[in-house]
Amino acid sequence: MALISVIMPTYKVEEYFQQCIESVLNQTLKDIEIIPVDDGSPDKCGEIMDYYAEKDHRVKPIHQKNGGYGKAVNSGFDKASGKYVAIVETDDFIEPNMLEVLYKAAEKHQANVVKAGFKKLYQDGGSCEVKPPFPFYEPEVIVEPCYSNDLMLMESSIWAALYRRDFLENNQIRMIESAGAAYQDGIFKFMIYSSTKTVVCIPDAVYDYRVMTTNSSSKSSKNWDAEFKNYAQIKKWLMEHKKFEIFKNAFYLHGYFDFLFHYNRLDDKTQKKFLEKAKEFYKEGKEAGVGLDNARFQRWEMRDYYYKTVYPFLKQFETGIVVNEDGRRKHDLTKNILRVMYHTRMGDFIWTKFNQFMHRPFIWNKLHEGEVQIDGNSNRLYCMDFDTGIFELEPVGEGKKALVIVPWYSENAAIHNIENIAEMLKKRKYQMHLFLYYNEFRPDNINRKVWDRVFYQHASNPYFSHTNVSPNCADGDYIDDWVDDEFLQSIVRMNEHYHYDLCMANYLFYSKAFEVLPNAKKVLYTHDKFTKHNESLKKAGFPEWSFWFGVNTEREEARALKRADIVLASQEDDATFFRKITNYQTKVITYPFVPACHYIDEKRNDNKYEEDLIKVGYLASSNPPNYFAIKKLISDLANNKKIQLNIAGGVCNMLSSLKVPDNIRILGYIDDLKKFYSSYDIYINPDTFYSGLKCKTLEAMSYGVAIICTKIAATGLGLKEKYHQLESEKECAKYLMELTNYEDDVRKKTIDDIRKESIHQYNLFIERYPLDKLMDDILKS
Repeated sequence: MALISVIMPTYKVEEYFQQCIESVLNQTLKDIEIIPVDDGSPDKCGEIMDYYAEKDHRVKPIHQKNGGYGKAVNSGFDKASGKYVAIVETDDFIEPNMLEVLYKAAEKHQANVVKAGFKKLYQDGGSCEVKPPFPFYEPEVIVEPCYSNDLMLMESSIWAALYRRDFLENNQIRMIESAGAAYQDGIFKFMIYSSTKTVVCIPDAVYDYRVMTTNSSSKSSKNWDAEFKNYAQIKKWLMEHKKFEIFKNAFYLHGYFDFLFHYNRLDDKTQKKFLEKAKEFYKEGKEAGVGLDNARFQRWEMRDYYYKTVYPFLKQFETGIVVNEDGRRKHDLTKNILRVMYHTRMGDFIWTKFNQFMHRPFIWNKLHEGEVQIDGNSNRLYCMDFDTGIFELEPVGEGKKALVIVPWYSENAAIHNIENIAEMLKKRKYQMHLFLYYNEFRPDNINRKVWDRVFYQHASNPYFSHTNVSPNCADGDYIDDWVDDEFLQSIVRMNEHYHYDLCMANYLFYSKAFEVLPNAKKVLYTHDKFTKHNESLKKAGFPEWSFWFGVNTEREEARALKRADIVLASQEDDATFFRKITNYQTKVITYPFVPACHYIDEKRNDNKYEEDLIKVGYLASSNPPNYFAIKKLISDLANNKKIQLNIAGGVCNMLSSLKVPDNIRILGYIDDLKKFYSSYDIYINPDTFYSGLKCKTLEAMSYGVAIICTKIAATGLGLKEKYHQLESEKECAKYLMELTNYEDDVRKKTIDDIRKESIHQYNLFIERYPLDKLMDDILKS
C-alpha cells in the first residue's frame, strides 16, 4: 500500500498535463501512487498518461466517458489504496516537496486533514502566495474549523491538502456527481471541515495554481445559478449531519463572499437574475442571525476585505439601492490595470524603487514629523517602564515571573481581587507583570506596589467589547472574537523575553493567550457564566444596550475553560457549572473576592429627628443590572418621608438624567469606603440578575454593617435569613417600609441583629475560603 494516492482529474488540459504529471512523479516522497483520470478528454491527455504509466509503475491511469469533475475525482477515490489522498488539478503543478511536507505534518499530528499554502500564477507572469490565514508561531497550527470563519473562507481549494483515506470513507465524503456542474470544491470543503474536529495548517506554499486558465469552468457564464445550487447541497449535507447550527455563520458568510466572484463573471442581463437570488439568500441569512454586522474574522486582512468589498455589496440588499454599474466597472478596470502592472517585472521594479525612496530616513522622518510618540489609540504594545517601549533591552534576571491579562483597570471588585492574587504571588517570589489589552481607556492609577512591569495595548480588533447580537440570537459571540493576531503577537513577544512561569487571564475571552504559552501554568479567572448571558438579560426585561459578552452554547464556554490548567470561579454555583460543562476534565477552584475585615463601630443617632428616619446606603458600579435594580427601588421608595436612600458609585452617572424624589440622594463616586459604611443605618443590594458573586453584599459584610438584599444578591455567600433572601426590589422596599413602622428601640435592635448576622456570616465565609491555602493549591496543581 502506498503512503499517498494522488488523484488527478483530467479534461482538455493537454497544454499543461505533462508539466503537472512530472511534478508529481518527481516528488521527494517516492512511496506514492498516481491516479490520473481521463474524463473522456478529446485531446491527447489519455495518451500522455498511458505513456507515463509504461515508464513508471506508480502511474495507474483511469479512462472513462465524460461524467464531469465530480465523477472523475470519485473514480480516483475508488481506485486509491494509499493511507492518504491528495488531489492535483492537471492544469496546475506542485512543488517537489509538497507530498513529503504534507505527509510529515499528517503523521506528526495523526491528522485527518492537512492544509497548506499555494502560489497563484497569473497569465501575465505575475504571482503571489496565499497561506492559511493564521499566525504561525509554530511550524504547524491546529485549527478547529467550526470556530474559524477565516479557515472556512480561505479560497475554496480541495488541492494543496492531504486527506486521510479512511476518514473520507468513514464519513462517506465524495464529490457531487453531475455533468456540467461547476465550483464543486466549496461543497467538498464543507463536507470535509464539518466532519473533522481539527485541521493541521502549514504556511508552506507547496501548490502552483494557474488563475483563470482557458479550460477552467470559471470562464463560463452559463452556470449563473451554480452558487445557489451548490449552497443548497451544502445546507442539505449540514442539516443531514446535524452540523448546520455549528457552521451556520461560515455557511452564509461563505455565500456572501462568493456573491462578488459570481456576480462579476456574469453579463449584464444575467447579473439581474443573480441579484434577485442573492437577495433571497441574504434575507435567509439575516433571519438566521448572519446579517451585515454579524461577521466575525480573526485576521485583519479578512476583516478589511469584508468591510471594503463584501459589506458594500450586501448593503444594497438592506437599502434597496442598486449597485452603480458604471462606477463598479471603472473601479474594477482600474484595479485590474494596477494588478497587471504590479505583477510585471517593470511594475515590481517601480514599486521596489518607490518603497525604498519612501523609507529613506529624511523622507520617513518628514512624513512622521510631529507625531505623538504615545497615542492612546495606537495599536502598538507599550510598557510603562520603558520610554521607547523596547523592553527587550532589559536584562532578565532569575526568578519566577507571572503575566496577568486584563481588559480594564479601574476601581472594582474584580481588579481588587486580581491585585490580591498578585500580592499573594509576590509573597511567593513571583515578579508580577500586568498586560492591559483594552478598548476604551488607557491605564491610569496603576498600583505599582503590586506590578513590577505594566504593558498596555489598544485593541485593534473592531469587535472588542461589542457583543454580536441579532434579532434571533442574543448571544452570538465566540470566545476568541475579541482578540486577534496583534494580541497574540504581543503575548509571544513578552514571553520570548521574560519566559513566564504562570499566566492568569481575567475573563475567558483572553484564554486564546494560553495557546502560545506552552510552558506556563495557565490560570483562567472567570467571574460569571457566559452561556446564554444576554438571553438571560433579555428574559429579565433588560434592553439590548445592556447586553455584553455572551456565548450561545455550553460547549463554546467549555472550550475556553479547557484551555486552562486551573479555572478560578468567584462562587461555588459557578464552579459546579464549570466542572459539569468540562466533564470534570479541568480543575476548578472556588476563589472568591474576600475583602479585608474593616469592622466599624455601631452607628448611633442622638438627633431625635434622625431617629424617625432610616438612612439607607447603596453602592454600585455602572453595570446595567445595577441601574435597573436601583431605578425600580427609587420608584418604590419615592417621597417616603421615613426613608432616605443614599446612592453612591458609578451607577450615579446612569441616574443623572432621572428626576429623583426628595428622599433620594445621588452622591457620585466616593473616596472613603469606611466613611461611606459609617454613615447610614442600613445598606441594601436589590440586584435581581444572577451574575457571579455579589461582591458589594460581601463588602458591606466585611465592614460589619447591617445589609438586606435579594436572594440573588446573596448568591454564594451562605446567607439564609429572610432579609437576605428577598425576592425582588419591591420586596426590599417593602421590608424597609416595615422597619419604619417599628418602635425606635425595636427598629434599632432589629438593625443591630442584622449587623451581627453580617459579622457572623463574614467570619464563616473567610473560614470557608482560606485564600492562602487556596493559592498554595493553585501553585501545586
